[in-house]
Amino acid sequence: MKINHLLFEKILTSNKISKKAFSEYAKIPYYTVAGWKKSGTVPAYAMVIARDMVYRKRLDEKAREQMQRGLKDASTIKLNLLPKEKK
Repeated sequence: MKINHLLFEKILTSNKISKKAFSEYAKIPYYTVAGWKKSGTVPAYAMVIARDMVYRKRLDEKAREQMQRGLKDASTIKLNLLPKEKK
C-alpha cells in the first residue's frame, strides 16, 4: 500500500519532526526519505514508523513532565532531621 507524500509530510511537520530526524530514527537514508516526495508516494511502513516516533516523543514529554513534577514535590518535602543528621 502506498501513501501520498503530502500526508506523510503533514504528520512530520505537525509534530515538529524533520525528515532528517525521521531518517535517523528509522535508520533510512535521508536521500530515500527525500526521494519519496519526488515519487509522490510513501511506503506504508514509513507511516507506521512515523506514528511510532510521534507516540514515543509524546511519551518522553510526559515522562519529563512527571519527573520535573516529582523533583519539585521532592524539594518541598520537609524532613524531620536531628541536628546531627542535617550536616
